[in-house]
Amino acid sequence: MFNNWKRVYGLDPEDYWGTLRKQNGGCAICGLARGPEDRNLAVDHEHVDGYAEMPPDEKKKYFRGLLCLTCNRWRVARNDLEIARRVVKYLEEHERKKQEKSI
Repeated sequence: MFNNWKRVYGLDPEDYWGTLRKQNGGCAICGLARGPEDRNLAVDHEHVDGYAEMPPDEKKKYFRGLLCLTCNRWRVARNDLEIARRVVKYLEEHERKKQEKSI
C-alpha cells in the first residue's frame, strides 16, 4: 500500500496511520472506516500546479487528510446538505491551518 506513497504524496506509513488516528479511524468527512469495495481511504491533497513534479517533502505540505472514495469523488454531488456542511468545515479547517503556517 505504501510503496509509492512517499514518491506520489510525500507520505510515510506513520503519516497515514497518524492521520487515521486523528480522524477516529475513518474518512475525515463521513466517518466511514473504509471506502467502497473495502479499499483504503484516499489521500486528499490540494491540487496545485506542478504537484506531480514536486519533491516528496514539498508534496507533503499539500496533504489535507484521508477520505473514503465516495467523499473524495461523489458525496457532494448527491446534494446531501449535512455532508456538504462537513465538506465545507473540512476545507475551512485546512485553509485555516494553511494560513496559520504562513504567518
